[in-house]
Amino acid sequence: MTNKIIPFHLLLALTLLLNAVTVVADPVPSLSDEENYQIMQKALYGIRESLKEARGEFPQLAEIDNVTIKMDGLRGGGRIRLDYEKGVVQEDMSGPTFASGGCDIVVQIKYPATQVDVEMRPQLSGDLFPLDDERSYAVWSLVRAEEDSEAGQTFKARANAIISYHLKLMHAKLKGVVK
Repeated sequence: MTNKIIPFHLLLALTLLLNAVTVVADPVPSLSDEENYQIMQKALYGIRESLKEARGEFPQLAEIDNVTIKMDGLRGGGRIRLDYEKGVVQEDMSGPTFASGGCDIVVQIKYPATQVDVEMRPQLSGDLFPLDDERSYAVWSLVRAEEDSEAGQTFKARANAIISYHLKLMHAKLKGVVK
C-alpha cells in the first residue's frame, strides 16, 4: 500500500464509524446558534484542508489554494459556502465543459432552513437536517469534472467522499454525538 491510499482508507473507516454511532443516553441540550455556526464553518474549512491534502493525487486540485469560503448573512440566517473552480471552458444549459483536469466544487449550508429552501435550488443536490423541534439546516453539494474520463470519475468519487465525511462529522457535532 502507498502512503496516498492510507489516508483515504482512514477517511472511509472514520465515516463508517460515524455512521454506526447511536446515542442512547439522555438528550443533549441544543447548541446555541453561534455554536452551530462555528461547527458549520469548521466543516467547510475541514473540507478545504482535506482537498488540499489530496492535491498531489489530482490535477483538478492544482489551484485549490484559490478556494473561497464565504458567509452570506449567516448570523441572521443565511449561508456559508465553499466554491472552487478550475478549468471550466464554458457552461450552458447542458452543464459545464471542462478542460483536461478541470472541475467545479460547491458546498453550501443554510441555517436555519426549511424544505422550501432546499426546493429553491433544484440544480444542486440538497437535503434538510433537523437539529431539534424548531430548527433545521440545509446542505447542498455538487462536484463536477470531466464525465467521460476515468480520472474525472475517480476525482469526483474522492471529492464526494471527503465532503461526505466532513458533513457527517459536522452533523454528529451539531447533534451532540461527537464533541
